[in-house]
Amino acid sequence: ERDSVHDIDSRVYNTLGLVYRKMNLLDSSDIYLNKALTTSFGEGDTTMECIISGNLGENQYLRGNYDAAIVLLEKDANMAIKREDFGLGSNALMLMADCYLAKGEPDKCWPLLEKGRSDAYRSSQYHRLKTLYPILAKWYALNGDATLSARYTDSTKFVVDSLESIQNQVRVVPTDKLYEMNRLQIE
Repeated sequence: ERDSVHDIDSRVYNTLGLVYRKMNLLDSSDIYLNKALTTSFGEGDTTMECIISGNLGENQYLRGNYDAAIVLLEKDANMAIKREDFGLGSNALMLMADCYLAKGEPDKCWPLLEKGRSDAYRSSQYHRLKTLYPILAKWYALNGDATLSARYTDSTKFVVDSLESIQNQVRVVPTDKLYEMNRLQIE
């Protein structure tokens, strides 16, 4: 039987790792993600293990350590595909594709990018497009299609602006309204 305290620990450590990544403190992020990974081993939670591996892979990607990133992201992608978690899988696949682009290996990039794009759309998670579109813009630019590259660059700007607008709307909602909205959802 799993220990619920440790189960919470791996998720808390993972979340702290993501917060530090958001603050661009990748070394601190790695510390908490590695704690999360160690805790998930103890829990026998292979799903969290794969998710955390993907998060560590994304940190390696952000550092430009593409070979290390690919290994970690592949573990995450394989688990997500197996579980049909299209959003999670799309992120790992898209980042792997971008790693191969950066390494000058476009033949390995396209199948991952195509699958990542398909999964991003299937997930209906709008924020996935923020990762997808710049990579597609880069892909088409490298392949000499200026029209599609420009289209995806414009789409990137639109997605980023709309996500920022949504975020700003959430920030201006008074705390008591957020509490009320959450209470209604729980009931």
